[in-house]
Amino acid sequence: MRSLFLDALPLPATALALLVAIFLPACGGAPALATTTAKEAPAKAAPPPDPMLEGLKRALADNPNDGVLLSTLAELSAERGERAETLGYLERLAALRWPFALLESSFGELRRDPAFRDVAARIGKNEPVVRRSAPAFTLDELDLVPEGITHDPATDTFYVGSIRHRKIVAVGKDGKARDFVRSAEDDLLSVLGMKVDAARRHLWVATFASKGMKGFSTEMKGMAALFQYDLDKGALLRKIVWKRPGEAHLFNDIALTAAGDVFVTDSEAGSVLALRAGTDTLEEVLPAGSFVYPNGIVLAEGGARLFVAHWRGVAMIDLKSRDVRPLEAPAGVVLAGIDGLALDGRRLVAVQNGLGRARITRYHLDEGLSRVVREEILESGHPLFDGIPTTGVIARGSFYYLANANLRGFDEQGRPKPGENPRPSQVLAVPLGDP
Repeated sequence: MRSLFLDALPLPATALALLVAIFLPACGGAPALATTTAKEAPAKAAPPPDPMLEGLKRALADNPNDGVLLSTLAELSAERGERAETLGYLERLAALRWPFALLESSFGELRRDPAFRDVAARIGKNEPVVRRSAPAFTLDELDLVPEGITHDPATDTFYVGSIRHRKIVAVGKDGKARDFVRSAEDDLLSVLGMKVDAARRHLWVATFASKGMKGFSTEMKGMAALFQYDLDKGALLRKIVWKRPGEAHLFNDIALTAAGDVFVTDSEAGSVLALRAGTDTLEEVLPAGSFVYPNGIVLAEGGARLFVAHWRGVAMIDLKSRDVRPLEAPAGVVLAGIDGLALDGRRLVAVQNGLGRARITRYHLDEGLSRVVREEILESGHPLFDGIPTTGVIARGSFYYLANANLRGFDEQGRPKPGENPRPSQVLAVPLGDP
């Protein structure tokens, strides 16, 4: 899915390019240019060949029933204006009874096509409708474009970050929002993942320079940074800026250990970084290119293991050995397309927004935390999900999540985009008690 604010959610073009390394060796050659005679009406130019797209097609040839590949190829083909190819992939998804309804904003002008409407309706019939969530609070600032949310159990306060306005708002028990960090204060960038260190009274914030944020300049391109705030005073304690010439970085989500170590996913680089307690230098836990768009991240086993959601699934990282293994799952259980991720005992709670219209999913794990034994859909088919849910946090015995972040609702100037109908972002809560 594409977004002016995240450049792509969950797969920005730079991160998608990593797929070339996975599916396709480097290739050269310039695309052939179409020509016309003086008497011919100029035809619409075909999009140039895309090595990454061709690599994905070859991967699909080896895995013809891979719904993740079909879904990705359908959206990419729609972006390129390739009607027949897009409809072909969607028909194959329909035949597979793909359980994710299409997010129609991913298909641009094609969504008005009767053939698209037909196949989208057939795929949509496979989407389970599960309604367990209740409204928690609403963020009235229409163009806030929130992505990250966290909770301070000591004061029962939620913190929500803004991509557009480069700020953090605090929401107390009364449900009213106030600015915790004002717009662009401390040179704050677009805010994504946040975590509260309740013991030390700190707030950690992952940020990046988004083209859709207020005050963006080309000098900021590719920049990411970690910010650390005093929760009680609202004061900046320090920031660690990550900017390297010619590289793109996007700090996305954060996990904290009891000792005060900070782990962060760099979605553009495809890496996982760590800031050890008492240091000011980021180190690579896993180097660039380790994943395609690593996103949600949580710690398990007292900080001995990391779960990292990425485009293709969920990886488990042994932090002592640096061994990386995929989280196993039964046939038919899809672990791809996860944004926000939380751990509730032996259960992973995920905002799964990268495969069509989103859902909130809970994965029950075995005792070794190495395999999914059962999938449980907590919320699906909610009308707010057309506005794209992003992340959530476990608090008060429930999972509180941003239900409609409006990631596609506005252009780079903050104006509502034609055909979109952004509404104030809402936070919903789904109880986590056993069903």
